Amino acid sequence: MWAYPARWMVRSGALIAALTLGPTLSCSDFSTTPGQPSTAEHDDFVDVRAVPLERIRPGTVIGDTAPTGWTHLIFKTRSRLASGDLDALPSWSAELSSFLCTVLVAKASRAASPAGAGYRLESLAIGLGTRIGQDDVIISSDTQQGLGANLGPIKRIILSQAEDRLNQVLRVARTDTLIVFDAPQTMLTEGRHQLVVFRYAVLVNPSDGRLATLVWRLDRGRDGQDRLHPEPAVLMKPNLVTLCDLHVDKREFTAGIPTSRAFATMRLPLGDPFPMPQAIRAAAAKKQLTEAMVRSLEAALRQAVFLTQHAIKENPQQ
Repeated sequence: MWAYPARWMVRSGALIAALTLGPTLSCSDFSTTPGQPSTAEHDDFVDVRAVPLERIRPGTVIGDTAPTGWTHLIFKTRSRLASGDLDALPSWSAELSSFLCTVLVAKASRAASPAGAGYRLESLAIGLGTRIGQDDVIISSDTQQGLGANLGPIKRIILSQAEDRLNQVLRVARTDTLIVFDAPQTMLTEGRHQLVVFRYAVLVNPSDGRLATLVWRLDRGRDGQDRLHPEPAVLMKPNLVTLCDLHVDKREFTAGIPTSRAFATMRLPLGDPFPMPQAIRAAAAKKQLTEAMVRSLEAALRQAVFLTQHAIKENPQQ
C-alpha cells in the first residue's frame, strides 16, 4: 500500500506538525519577535501590531500546573488521531502525531499605576514540548539534542514544521490586561475539512489577578473577510491539560499522500459556552483591530466574564 514510505513520512510529518497546534494554541513585554521584549512607556495603551507570540524558554519543565517563572498554565495539549479514515494511515502515524505537546503560559503581576496598584498581564508565551525522561520539556530545533530529546530525522522535520506554524500564531492586540491572538486551524465542518481561525482573548482581572481565556471561531469568506461563526465562544477551563482529537479525511489525500487538509480538529477547546456580547460581535471578527475596537472588546469581555454569572472560579494570585 505504501509504495513510497520515505516520501510519505516526510510529507505527513510536515502535516502532522501543522496539527500539533490543535485547539487547545507581552504588560511590560511587547514582543516584535519571539522572545524579544520591549518596555511599555505608559499604563493606558493599546498595541494593534500583528506579531508572533513570545516563546517559552527551551528547557522549561511543563507539568500540569504553571511552570517556574509563570503564574498560569493556560493549556497543554497533545494531538490524537481519533476518527474518520484512520485506515488510510500507516501504523506509525499515531505516535508521530502525539510526541509533541503545545503549551501556552501567562504571567500576571501586581504593579503600581496612576490609578493605583493592580494586576497586569505581563507576558504570554507559547512553546513546543516533548517527553524527556519523566517530564514534558520545552524544546526547539536548536536545543532538542542538548536537552536530551535526541529526536530522529522524521521527528526533527515535524518539530521544524511545527515551529514554522508557531510563527503563524499572531498576537493581534494587547493592552495592560488583555492579549488577543489568532491561530489558524483546519476544522471538521459539515463533513468536510475547512480552514478557519481560532481567536483567543486572554484577560487578567486587575483587582485580584484572576485569569480568563476565551476562544471563538472565525470563518474566512471568499472575499477574504473573516466572519464570526454562529456557535458560541468558549470560556476555557483554567489550567487545561487535554488531548486534541483529530479527524482524518482520505478525500484530502493525493496518490496516498495527505494534503494540508487531511487532518482536522473537531471542536473548540473545552470550557463553558460564552455567547459573544452583541455590541462587540463585529469587532470580534475583524482581522485587523483598531485601538477603539480593542478598548470596546476588552470592556465588554471583562464585564461579561468577571462581573456576571460567567465569572470564572479561580484562586486569586498571591
